[in-house]
Amino acid sequence: LRKFDAELYDVLSDVGNEVMISEVVMELRAPTFTPVRQGNLYVYLDAPLCMEVLGCSGKVRKEDSSYLIGRLKLFGAHTLVFSHSVEEMQQNLKAVLSNRPSERRGPTATALLKQEVPEDYLWGVLRNTEQYLHDANIEIYDVRRAPLPISHIQAFPDSSEDSLLSRLQQNYKRLEAAERDALSAAIVMRRRARVRSTDLFRVKHIMITRNPMVSTITRKFCEEFGLIDPNQFGPIIHARQAAALVWFAVGSDQKQELSRRQLVLSCSKAIETAPSVIEQLRKKLKEIKPENVD
Repeated sequence: LRKFDAELYDVLSDVGNEVMISEVVMELRAPTFTPVRQGNLYVYLDAPLCMEVLGCSGKVRKEDSSYLIGRLKLFGAHTLVFSHSVEEMQQNLKAVLSNRPSERRGPTATALLKQEVPEDYLWGVLRNTEQYLHDANIEIYDVRRAPLPISHIQAFPDSSEDSLLSRLQQNYKRLEAAERDALSAAIVMRRRARVRSTDLFRVKHIMITRNPMVSTITRKFCEEFGLIDPNQFGPIIHARQAAALVWFAVGSDQKQELSRRQLVLSCSKAIETAPSVIEQLRKKLKEIKPENVD
């Protein structure tokens, strides 16, 4: 698009910027971003975002997520993933790889269809998940082997986790997914130990997700129960919000690059969620090489 219609590309990029920034302003009112280089922010990635960083969800998603996480690391952030998110990654990969190609769904299935990721690579990630995460400098936080002080647990007691789980269950089809997200939010709030702020780097612990619903529900829950103020960070934010916060902090050249990546990612997602486009792609492949249609 940039090559054939630079003016349209610039307009779309500007619109994308405004949408990205307005989402943060509407959600947090007046967020601040004071990057420091002492490494005092711990960023937990959810399973889909981790799969993107590892390249399991296609080229565009890998480039976008890696760029975002890379910028946060430059600002002093540590990247981690919860042990239950690792289990979710493995379940997701098993679900894709155990199905027939024609029955596969989701970003990883699309990446396989477009031949952006080899099936052998996915099997490798499934069988050696910890090593691949280590190579990507993503630390596994094992919730079973990292007990927290009582004072931290009291910041978000089991009763609060149960209440949040009930709230999430109203919007989730699978109990297991709601339990994982409730636990993730609870651990983030406990590790914060009642620290609250409008500044991303001052909350010390945050989870980044690709699921807009869980970020909204958990923030509203914490606000409702007086755990944060209306303009402060909840335990989980959407990756797009994180990108907008980084956008505020980087220079003009990096702003343009971040905008470009968000635009490309949005287009890629639109294609993924359009069954007719996928079906047309299957027909085209069948015409070229029938045995590769799956």
